[in-house]
Amino acid sequence: MAALLATDTAQAATTVRDNVGGYYVACRTEDALNLLASAAVTENAPLGLGLMTSDCAFLPEGLHVSVLGRASHGRTRIRVYGGPHGPVNVWTNSEAVK
Repeated sequence: MAALLATDTAQAATTVRDNVGGYYVACRTEDALNLLASAAVTENAPLGLGLMTSDCAFLPEGLHVSVLGRASHGRTRIRVYGGPHGPVNVWTNSEAVK
């Protein structure tokens, strides 16, 4: 998944916020993002690592994205441009997007 999130500023409308202490995370599905949050809260490292190698990736600071929609529970659907497979739609925490 990380290879899908390469930066390209050509079609971007917004950026990922600066995040002191690390990067924000994005996942292919909202369910995967919710599972990752649950794994972090319950300190379930095997689940978290599994998701980070299959369905989720870190969003580097300053990455250019377009916002597709916001959910009422703190999640935002974004489109990341420039990866080798073209634009990728992913879910992230709403505070990740400026």
